[in-house]
Amino acid sequence: MKLLKHILFAISVCVGCIRCASTQKLEKNPPLEIGQISYTEQNANTAVDSIFIPIKSNPQNVQLDSIVFQGKTTGLVLLENKIYVGTFPQKDFIMSDEPYAEHANELPELPPKQFSKLKADEAVIFYELNNKTHYFKVLGVAKQ
Repeated sequence: MKLLKHILFAISVCVGCIRCASTQKLEKNPPLEIGQISYTEQNANTAVDSIFIPIKSNPQNVQLDSIVFQGKTTGLVLLENKIYVGTFPQKDFIMSDEPYAEHANELPELPPKQFSKLKADEAVIFYELNNKTHYFKVLGVAKQ
């Protein structure tokens, strides 16, 4: 019985160490230089519609993958003029008095837990380098 307890304890310690080693941290110095990030809204009372990330220099040809901004995540697309654009789709919700009519509504997409406490003008950008996903935080995202 004691042997079983020791084995289970050793396994749980190993799993805990593996989990800690696999967590990623925010990059302090991203491998590319970006300009002023801006976003647009459809109307004054709606959420963000599109976000624009101008690239000043990209010596390692890093491809940006996605962005987390104001609790939403979207993929990024590179345009010809060195600007990445992300579009947040607007979802329609069914609001009804009938009991089962709202069943077709999709659950809202939640940002990763570690990014749920970002301020309104902060964003996290994901990119891939050497087959590993990295990310960095940007401050001062402005409304266009």
